[in-house]
Amino acid sequence: MGHNGDQIQRLFPYPADVFIVQYWNQIDESVVEQMRQFAIAASVKEARRIYFGVIDGVGFGADH
Repeated sequence: MGHNGDQIQRLFPYPADVFIVQYWNQIDESVVEQMRQFAIAASVKEARRIYFGVIDGVGFGADH
């Protein structure tokens, strides 16, 4: 998630309908929850559906 750990906060102000986080290893559940909260807030604020997804490397040979 980067050096400052603020990538989700910096991602959601962009005008998009879908937000994706991808990481080569396991993504903590707290990241998924934070994305969910940001998607809900953006959806309410903008009165439209906002989608999000998380792609992690677990199960795809990430440790090779």
